[in-house]
Amino acid sequence: MLSFDFSDKQIRVVKGDLVGGKIRIAGAMVIDVPNGVIINGFIQELSKLVTIVSERLRDNRFYDKEAVISLSSSQIVFRELKVPKAKGNQLYSMVKNQMQSDMGVTDDYNITYTVVGEVKEDNKVVSKILAAACPNDIIIGIKRMFNMLSLPLKSISINCNCISRIVLSDPRNKERMPLLAVQIDDHFLNLNLYENNQLAFSRVVPIDKEDYGNSEDYVYEALNENVFKMIQFNRARGGSGIKDVIFYGNVSDYIKLTRAIEQQDVRTHILAVPNQIIGYEKFEFALYANAIGAMLKGKKETEKTNLLAVEGSIGREKISGGGFYKSLIASFVLTAAVVASVFLVFDYMNKDIIKKTDEINEEINSKKVQNQLTQLSQNEIYLQELQDYINGVEVANKAIDSQKIFTQKVFNTIHEKTEGRATIMFIDYKEEKLYVTMRTNEKSTPADVIESLYDSKVFDAVVYDGLQKKTPDNNYEFCAVIVLKAGESLGDE
Repeated sequence: MLSFDFSDKQIRVVKGDLVGGKIRIAGAMVIDVPNGVIINGFIQELSKLVTIVSERLRDNRFYDKEAVISLSSSQIVFRELKVPKAKGNQLYSMVKNQMQSDMGVTDDYNITYTVVGEVKEDNKVVSKILAAACPNDIIIGIKRMFNMLSLPLKSISINCNCISRIVLSDPRNKERMPLLAVQIDDHFLNLNLYENNQLAFSRVVPIDKEDYGNSEDYVYEALNENVFKMIQFNRARGGSGIKDVIFYGNVSDYIKLTRAIEQQDVRTHILAVPNQIIGYEKFEFALYANAIGAMLKGKKETEKTNLLAVEGSIGREKISGGGFYKSLIASFVLTAAVVASVFLVFDYMNKDIIKKTDEINEEINSKKVQNQLTQLSQNEIYLQELQDYINGVEVANKAIDSQKIFTQKVFNTIHEKTEGRATIMFIDYKEEKLYVTMRTNEKSTPADVIESLYDSKVFDAVVYDGLQKKTPDNNYEFCAVIVLKAGESLGDE
């Protein structure tokens, strides 16, 4: 399948297949969207967008049978509800009615929900729900786009639900609650708050360089400001305070992101890759996390998050299509009248056309032509078998290229960059990463060591997993997670 992550400026696309219960990623790309084509999730120039996407899919040979969508918009509103316990359509009806009553939304919105727990209210146990209302016109625009692309849609999900499937699949995150996951983008931040191992709140915050005095660091200033607000929000809800923040999206300068919020007294992490995802080594997983999350299956018994499966988009699409079909029928009637008026003029030509048609049919049915058509059909079958073989070879080559190689140069580089700064306690290799635990007596050393390792250009990525103070000798212990490069030699053995 193809998975599309929509935003106003870019569409990220991932190609993958479900193999043995795991998602195998075959490729990824970014499609840049010109200004004004998509505004706040609403498609403004449909034909132009279809042309751009179609050309990029063709150029990159991204062909598949179906598509899934992850989308974001600041026009999507979220609400925490408490409703009587129910299931299926009964629960959905109660959620929809309460959203319309509390938030004033109309049938122009599609309502989705996730059951996040149970609470007592008036001596009764009720369901705690996180509901979202998405403007129906956003969904209709996407459906029309993919109809024009002749690519069937399987699901459309709000990206907070997509990323939650990845965040909540990591057992380590259970110990980090309350937890904040932040998508980093040049044009917006997506903040997702998790409490009690469930998504509790989500918010998309548009950011603009002009709002921060045209500062080159406007993204980091916006990050610091909004993380502070989310910490205060959690405490206002009776939470214990956020101590861990996970970054995804554009995390190319992870150290600068960490330093931007270091005064908030939180630990920072990069979004981990779930065990069921394979073949991601050739691109930055965090950048395509929403698209990959859209490919994972949700829990049907506790959520209804597919915007295609709710009644709002279906009904509105039929209504908006009614005028089109009436116009189409009128066009047919007018055309019929024109054809009738000129029918007599061309009638004398009809007999000659019939004669020539009979001659052509006789030629087509001849033994010679039939033999040629049989041979052509056999050639097409052979060509398809050959293409299947070529595709199999390409997949095998990609699998070989994605293997990660580490040599003596890797270890020499680690010792060179840490010598005289920190003491290496031990090095662990697992899941194609090196976990290097070090100790120092200077609090500023860890960030300097991580930056030095990253600047060496020997590794694909270097992640700082937080600073831990050890007593009684007042040393600081920290861990560097080193992602090795894939598919190329890193030096002499």
